[in-house]
Amino acid sequence: MNEPYPKTQNKTYTISSIEGVNSNSCLIKIGQQSYRALIDSGAEVCLIHKRVIDQLKIHSKIGSNTINLQSVSGGNISVLGCVP
Repeated sequence: MNEPYPKTQNKTYTISSIEGVNSNSCLIKIGQQSYRALIDSGAEVCLIHKRVIDQLKIHSKIGSNTINLQSVSGGNISVLGCVP
């Protein structure tokens, strides 16, 4: 049975397809939902927008915020928490 969103905390999310690749982003599909994503193989962290967390209903997987991030332009990035 292929569920679009996991019902348990132990479910692993898998990107099921990558489409629409252009110079800086691609379209990824997680479950039945598609998202535009930037793939940066040199990044130290991966970021997920709060809207995606809300849609995937994975709030329980977010740990406390113990990280401060700074954008390339020097501004601070608000972090809600970390997913181990």
